[in-house]
Amino acid sequence: MFTVPWLQAQPSVDSRICTCFSQPVNATFLQSTKAFYGRIGIVLSPGTVLKPAQGQPVRFQMPVLPVAAGCTAYYRLYVTDSAGRKIYEAAGTRPDISYVFPGCGRNYEVQLMASASAASGREGNCSRSLRFQVVPPCNTVSCNCFMQKGGKAAVSGDLDLIGSMQCLPVNGSQRRYVLKWGVLNKTDCMLRVQSVTLHGQTLEVPPFTTAPRGKTEGMSLGFSTPLSQSPPADNRVNAVVRYTLNGKPCAVNIEIPYSTCQ
Repeated sequence: MFTVPWLQAQPSVDSRICTCFSQPVNATFLQSTKAFYGRIGIVLSPGTVLKPAQGQPVRFQMPVLPVAAGCTAYYRLYVTDSAGRKIYEAAGTRPDISYVFPGCGRNYEVQLMASASAASGREGNCSRSLRFQVVPPCNTVSCNCFMQKGGKAAVSGDLDLIGSMQCLPVNGSQRRYVLKWGVLNKTDCMLRVQSVTLHGQTLEVPPFTTAPRGKTEGMSLGFSTPLSQSPPADNRVNAVVRYTLNGKPCAVNIEIPYSTCQ
């Protein structure tokens, strides 16, 4: 996604003709947009109120603008709070945009916009928009921490830590490693991983939450140890994962694959 210059035209049709549209586009064009979250798909209209679960990704699939040669279609998501303060903005040339609304129990005012433009900047009224609300309810489920019966496991009853610890080339007096990972939330609560301790190092995790039964992927945490500290001797390392379930602190021991330097 990237920021693009937006037209100043109002979303309703005016007397000007958009020279970038290859066919007529009426003011209700974006009312065939669909919102998807979980197993739910909803066709949007003005005043729609969406209620995705707390922390649940919402994907907006807008219709494709019919644009003439030499013009480019842009699609935008703009989110504010109930006081009109900007929360998030994304724009690009793809008609689908996803977003996780960060809070719960609060109203988000959402605007989707589709527009077309040409290098000449004389397209006319080529902008259409749709406004609606998103109100994620707070997760109030009570979850108990997974009770581990001794030993180590590849998974726990609350989460799966997906990924591996990898060796990087030595840098001066430091051995370097990276943990490439993701997490699968197996509970009905909001899961937040706070830290991962492995190979004698505790890695603090940047704040993020994973929705119930959801997955967060594509994360990396780098760390180093003194050259005098030997690398792991096995192809698996033990990790202590500290996390919360709807704010309740929990911890579990999990084994993670380890890849040695070649």
